[in-house]
Amino acid sequence: MKLSKMKNLFGVTHRILLAALLMALPAAMMGQEKGKKPQKELLHTLLYLKGDSTVEGYLMNYLNHAGLYTTSQLNIEDSLIRLKPLDAKLFAKNERYSFHDIDSMVTWNEVMPELRMTWIPMPINMAYGHEEAMVPDHLVMMLIFYHGRHVDGYLGFDDVLGTRAYYRTKSMDHAKALYKASGKLTDKRKGTLLDEFSHLPEMVSYIDSLGKLDFSKSPLDIITKLDSVLDSQP
Repeated sequence: MKLSKMKNLFGVTHRILLAALLMALPAAMMGQEKGKKPQKELLHTLLYLKGDSTVEGYLMNYLNHAGLYTTSQLNIEDSLIRLKPLDAKLFAKNERYSFHDIDSMVTWNEVMPELRMTWIPMPINMAYGHEEAMVPDHLVMMLIFYHGRHVDGYLGFDDVLGTRAYYRTKSMDHAKALYKASGKLTDKRKGTLLDEFSHLPEMVSYIDSLGKLDFSKSPLDIITKLDSVLDSQP
């Protein structure tokens, strides 16, 4: 799946991930194929493998709670995707795919097939600003919530660090942590953001102007502003 075909998902990921996905949505089941009971407990998964082939099944990684995107099935420590084939028989072994063999991955709950999440495996740095780098020694599957002209936004999940928002420009070979997805704009976090973009005066002025309430209402604005600033660069 090409990124140019994806919608920017932050409006969904920040509010629906934290709220609406936890609600019962019986009406969404009306669109299901007649006679087929939707799978509620596992995420329906489509892998786009390198070499233009695809594989489909149910995601078996980590915590199998398909309705709770806030508790991701994909953890920073994962390096394999484990799939249960759609037509798997009882006690059949799961199929395994290395992140290195995957171009992208799309997941959805069959109760809400219209809400699809796209994931990209990539190197990441979990540290903020100029803090000492925290780089896993393997690729990490990142949930994309924004696709812009110059920068993409991602969510990364970790049991200890929580859910962090990351960004990656077209010139970067890894995604870099910006802030905790559900966190506040503390003085410390504002400081790491200023460090991160110290080479871009317009971004520095913008971050300086942010209040804690502004950030909590629309944390995506930092990434869209960065996209706009990079668009104006010679």
